[in-house]
Amino acid sequence: MRWDAEQERILRDHGNKGAEWCAREIEREFGIARSPAAVQRHASRIGAPLLRYEICPMCGRATRSMSRKGVCRACNAERLREEQERFDSKIRAYVTKGGDDDAYRENRRKYDALRKRNERYCREHGLPSFGEWNSERKCAHSVDLSEKMSNPRSEA
Repeated sequence: MRWDAEQERILRDHGNKGAEWCAREIEREFGIARSPAAVQRHASRIGAPLLRYEICPMCGRATRSMSRKGVCRACNAERLREEQERFDSKIRAYVTKGGDDDAYRENRRKYDALRKRNERYCREHGLPSFGEWNSERKCAHSVDLSEKMSNPRSEA
């Protein structure tokens, strides 16, 4: 059976849907049963590509594979970038939020610096640390710290 121009038009216009789809469409429209292999051979003869591809609904690009989100790779990458930008703006808004948070961070930074400086000083001169001094002061049976502080460890 010969191929007519209308059957070839289906191959050229809808070849991206695959040989099986084209064979079913030809049978539905013209009542002629063509095997997928016959459709592939004839498409090859007339130069109609049967490469399966889909059209991206966002940008209209023809692509061989869609992401799970139903868009092409370029649109999916753009979507992911936009999500990260929104997340970035939320983080920056949270971190740069003014008021009490800024005062807290500044005071905490000064406290940490002073605490470290005092720890180094106590270690250098053999004095008890703040934790030892504070806990011994709270205990009723503690030893007098003035003895420890009056006899600092000698540097060797």
